Amino acid sequence: MVLTAMRSAPRCRHSRKFDGGPLANAPPVTVIAEAGSAYHYSGGGYEIAETLVADALHAPLPEAMDALVLKPAEITHSTFAQPLPSELAPVTAKGHYGDGNELPGG
Repeated sequence: MVLTAMRSAPRCRHSRKFDGGPLANAPPVTVIAEAGSAYHYSGGGYEIAETLVADALHAPLPEAMDALVLKPAEITHSTFAQPLPSELAPVTAKGHYGDGNELPGG
């Protein structure tokens, strides 16, 4: 499965972005299992999907998802933007410890 989790990364040319080379900020993106045969975290898969969307629409993923998904569905308190826009901070769910206390910084 390609889309399992998202992590935004600085833009660099595609040929270097996914191969783990000097311009990459992560190890190479490789196939580790046949599609549908196992579940694994796939940050690299999301990077590929993000790049495909951005290239096809000539827009960064946050802008494309806002225009294609969030606005048409009238979802007004969500975003794909990283870091989170400051205007959404007051309505953002915060992380908590098991005892119910809020994590420092949310």
